[in-house]
Amino acid sequence: MQDKIKLFLLIDTISGPNGGTEKHVLQLIRLLNPDRFQVYFGSLYTSKWLEENPPACWKLILNFKGYRHPNFLSQFIKLARFLRRERIKIIQTFFLESNIIGVLAGRLAGVPVKTASRRNLGHRYTPFRTMFLRTFKKLTTCYIANCDKVRQFFIKNENINPRKIKVIYNGVDQAYFRPGNKVTRAQLGIPGDKLVIGMVANLKKIKGIDFFMQAAKLISQKRGDVIFVVIGGEYEEEYYHKMRAELGLKEVVQFLGIKADVRDYLNAFDLAVNSSLTEGFSNSILEYMACGLPVVATDVGGNPEAVIDGQSGIIVPAGDSERLARAMETLLNDGQMRKRMGEKGRQRIVDNFSQSKMISEMEKLYLDLARAH
Repeated sequence: MQDKIKLFLLIDTISGPNGGTEKHVLQLIRLLNPDRFQVYFGSLYTSKWLEENPPACWKLILNFKGYRHPNFLSQFIKLARFLRRERIKIIQTFFLESNIIGVLAGRLAGVPVKTASRRNLGHRYTPFRTMFLRTFKKLTTCYIANCDKVRQFFIKNENINPRKIKVIYNGVDQAYFRPGNKVTRAQLGIPGDKLVIGMVANLKKIKGIDFFMQAAKLISQKRGDVIFVVIGGEYEEEYYHKMRAELGLKEVVQFLGIKADVRDYLNAFDLAVNSSLTEGFSNSILEYMACGLPVVATDVGGNPEAVIDGQSGIIVPAGDSERLARAMETLLNDGQMRKRMGEKGRQRIVDNFSQSKMISEMEKLYLDLARAH
């Protein structure tokens, strides 16, 4: 019987299950073929969510507190020793610090395959970090990008050999996220007599929520049959509640907070929005489309690779509340267009962005890398 491939997934931490990269890691832990892979999970530091929801696999939770902290060397050595002791075949890293520490520890421990993720457009990168990461090219066996826009960005930004960076799109569970109301709007706290424009996003300025709310103001000045719903919280939550009051939108914009399961809320929407100023490849957009929703999305990152403009939704420039409002109004005014775009979006998920397709592609890549090294 062939030995299982020992795969170590390292991420900075997981603060909750709904972030795009966090969700991707949890999918891999849960769905990779257990007959072929022995999966290990590692995080640089813990979180309340991780403590309450430890992944069901071998794990190593470190206590990383920064490169200048006195414990850095001990934590780095602890990781390298673990990798060597367990004879890890592949280390796959996620997020900025893990992409640095994991690749270095893998090299020290003699891990044959060191695979790093690139899942956004480097909005947190400084020139120094970019220069530093460029030195890692020879240490890294393979890079995985979550869309072609991200791949092209890092080929240029880090001067990565195009043959070393592969695109594997995020995948969504199409059997779970599908059209059909399980509960009523009233049960969810959403008015049943209005058209609902919804968004799922962390309350960060980078998500373009300022422009979403300005667009809501423009629409609410023309019509009173629309409500705007935002699912998400933390970060700059207080700022957005204050902005809502200043714009006079308390009766128009609802902040429903963080929800562990968003499916029923999506099925209460009439259309969904991604207003991000920068993006990698949005899991929320995939979930919108899987639920048969037409999507208005900004022209950033992989959004146009998911949403086909004029077919499964409307693409608008980022940071333009007037264009955003016009696109939403176009869909509000045409129920047949909403239905048609929603159906085409659902079919794109089935054809291109299913969870099973993503897992199959990840397994193939890991198997090919293991055979080659």
